[in-house]
Amino acid sequence: SSGINAEYGQPVIDENLRQIMALPCRHGGLGIEDPVEMAEVEYANSLALTKDLREAIIEQRKQYHPDPQSKKNVKKWIRAAKEDIYETKRERIERKLTSNQRRNLDLLSEKGASSFLTCVPLEEYNFHLTRQEFQDAISVRYNLPIVGTARPERCGCDKAANTIEHALSCNHGGYVILRHNNIRDYIHAEMEKTCYNTVSEPALEPTKERPLPDGTIVEDGARLDVSTRGFWTPMDRAFFDVRVFNSLATSNNKQNIAEI
Repeated sequence: SSGINAEYGQPVIDENLRQIMALPCRHGGLGIEDPVEMAEVEYANSLALTKDLREAIIEQRKQYHPDPQSKKNVKKWIRAAKEDIYETKRERIERKLTSNQRRNLDLLSEKGASSFLTCVPLEEYNFHLTRQEFQDAISVRYNLPIVGTARPERCGCDKAANTIEHALSCNHGGYVILRHNNIRDYIHAEMEKTCYNTVSEPALEPTKERPLPDGTIVEDGARLDVSTRGFWTPMDRAFFDVRVFNSLATSNNKQNIAEI
């Protein structure tokens, strides 16, 4: 963990978090494996994958014709064996974590939560991150102190410390709505490329007579974030609503992840 701490300029990574970071991204980690811990496993995998080649060399065969299906089966077995190792390791780590830390690990394992770590960092699509942006992203991911720049100790609202958890919920400065609008505008721009009649914040018809869930706006002026035609089926109009929330906020702690 010393190398990771050096990246942050201060010791922020404890042993539990270092073990989490060694997990694959799909399990809430960063894929930075401990080479000492995985050396024997990887050596055994290498032996299994190169068995036919080693035998051909030892027997001094003049020609070597690997069996593609055999290689495919070995790779499948290796993936399954490593997945079992990761599952066991995660269960062992979770026993050491607090309830909030376990919940955060579950959130990081949700589909799409780690896409910024696994995609190709193409500058053309703004998938690349500067060093400061990457540090901030990891700080948000693991609720770590924000480092690297001079930041005030207290939030601009002067109601709480300037922490990750508070920053994700604080309405001061309009950053919550800015995050929402950024996602809305991105979805709108992408739908314009593939669908037609795409509209941002389309107005909805009043539905005072129809029973709807609590909190639904039924008066004039109700809007969703994006509408478009041809998304699900030809000519049909589909509506999309963007939600930005802090999954670790106190109000969400007791809710199941699927219900938030």
